[in-house]
Amino acid sequence: MNVSATHFAPTSPSLAGRAGAVAPPMISVAALAGVPAWVRETFGDGVLRHGNHAAALDIELIEDQDCFIPQATMTSFLYEVERRAGEENLGLLLTPYLTFQTYGHWADYVLAAETLRGAIDRAVSTLGYHTSGDRMELSVVRGAARLSYYNATRGRAGYAHVAVGTAGVLLDLIRSYLSSDWRPELLTLDILRPRKAAPFEDAFLCPIAFEANAVSVFFGARFLNHSRRRHLRTGHLTLEDLARQRFNPTRPCGRIDSGIAFRVPALRLV
Repeated sequence: MNVSATHFAPTSPSLAGRAGAVAPPMISVAALAGVPAWVRETFGDGVLRHGNHAAALDIELIEDQDCFIPQATMTSFLYEVERRAGEENLGLLLTPYLTFQTYGHWADYVLAAETLRGAIDRAVSTLGYHTSGDRMELSVVRGAARLSYYNATRGRAGYAHVAVGTAGVLLDLIRSYLSSDWRPELLTLDILRPRKAAPFEDAFLCPIAFEANAVSVFFGARFLNHSRRRHLRTGHLTLEDLARQRFNPTRPCGRIDSGIAFRVPALRLV
């Protein structure tokens, strides 16, 4: 099947047409599903309101609609929550509550694969249905596998939490085909080494390396042939189904201006 580029994360035709202009990276709002509720429960309504204000978006209003938002919205939200809550390890606290399965129709398609290798291949080849600007790759050398994720927002304020969350979601994807207590041989993060690294190893229960060029999970290639351990109600979702569901023009996503951002009600800080 030939899939049109318009089936992927939207970019702005108006921006792309300007000399030297580059459309901002986008991501499905499903990546933040449940996060606002967790922030409210953990830090209170005030912190959540400030996070929404910094993001210029009430994420909770659209988090179940599988629509796209600028990736900068996500980092701005997380950075402001970190600031207001005074919690530099926000990502570590949040990661246990993040799962790959919450990533909407794209996750359904990926997890419909029979083996871990099949799921990773699907994720790599169809990442554009979830995000633009990011990249994912699998390499296998002499029996050792490395699954890497390159985030477009690397280096932005708040990105450290995105990196940690990405690591957690990659591990959850792999554990969907292995066991819930499976651990990698090594996990790398593309963030500066923190003042205290112990909390990271305590959270992931494996060796951690910082200042890498990507978020990567290292593990034995033998695991790639493992079949899915969780029974998921994904049905027989095809790539054509994914394209139709992702870009059904009747879905209530809220208004998107030029493919760049959502118009949402004005936010108030109390």
